[in-house]
Amino acid sequence: MQFIEFAVSGNEKLGLTKLLSQLGFSHAATHKRKEVELWRQGNINLVMNMEPDSFAQKFHQQHGVSVCAVGLTCNKVEDMLERAKKLEFRPVYGNPETDTHGIPAIYGPGESLLYLVDDAEQPPHWEREFVWNHDAVTFAFLNGVDHVAITMSYEEMLHSVLLYRSMFKMKTMPTVDVSDPGGLIKSQALQTPDKGVSFTLNSSQASRTVSSRILDQYAGTGVNHIALSTNDIFATAEFMEKQQTTTMPVTANYYDDLAARFSLSDETIDKLKRFNILYDEDEHGSFYQLYTTMFAGRFCFEIVQRNGYQGFGAANSQMRLTMQARELAG
Repeated sequence: MQFIEFAVSGNEKLGLTKLLSQLGFSHAATHKRKEVELWRQGNINLVMNMEPDSFAQKFHQQHGVSVCAVGLTCNKVEDMLERAKKLEFRPVYGNPETDTHGIPAIYGPGESLLYLVDDAEQPPHWEREFVWNHDAVTFAFLNGVDHVAITMSYEEMLHSVLLYRSMFKMKTMPTVDVSDPGGLIKSQALQTPDKGVSFTLNSSQASRTVSSRILDQYAGTGVNHIALSTNDIFATAEFMEKQQTTTMPVTANYYDDLAARFSLSDETIDKLKRFNILYDEDEHGSFYQLYTTMFAGRFCFEIVQRNGYQGFGAANSQMRLTMQARELAG
């Protein structure tokens, strides 16, 4: 995944800047002509777009602070655009007078943009479009985007599955029914064959679930959480604690259940509990999850560590939804 782009106002930018800094991101570059900033850590590129009259700001007027676009690394972009036209996924091109990056896009969930980034293009758009902050402090706690979770209606989920499968050859994983304090949520994970890009799509027909309440917050489809990967969840959690990053509190009985389910030492259980880290295992390995509190009641960041684990923590989804429901209730 090349980048994730946020549509924010001036005040929201201040809050998101603080949160990204607490997660170890640095302000790596600023656009040469626009109110656009690039924040980076490892292979993660997060873009904050405050440019007036841009697509991002029009998206912001409709949905508020949100993820308005995602950039996906693609091979043979021209062939992909032809495929998009045949499948009636209309290609979108920016205004050539202002959008000099020249990256084509198609509409994704909720009319957000999916940019088709040709990684072979030289020089890369970052080098052409941005002025670099060479004094930026570089951290290496987080190294990549594990997955992006999107909340949407069931009808749009069907459309999005078709889009991701037909355009990006993503494979669907079995649909999971997740219990939410307000009802059931259907969750569908999709992943590219190389596992480099993953999305989880969530929908519910019950009006009081976290999914439905986030749909109301966004006035439509929106990102629920962005999962970022680390090689050492405990070192990352300790750094976040020192930066005074607020995380979602996990109920004490969760760790009692964890001790009964898995052969974890008391020391490990205590460390998990201290940092509000969730845990799961499958036949391939182990999985750790840590959630920040929600930003503006819209989305949160999830920090994950995979040790061979192949899933997306479905066993812990009920706990995540319980924590988010508690936050949304205020």
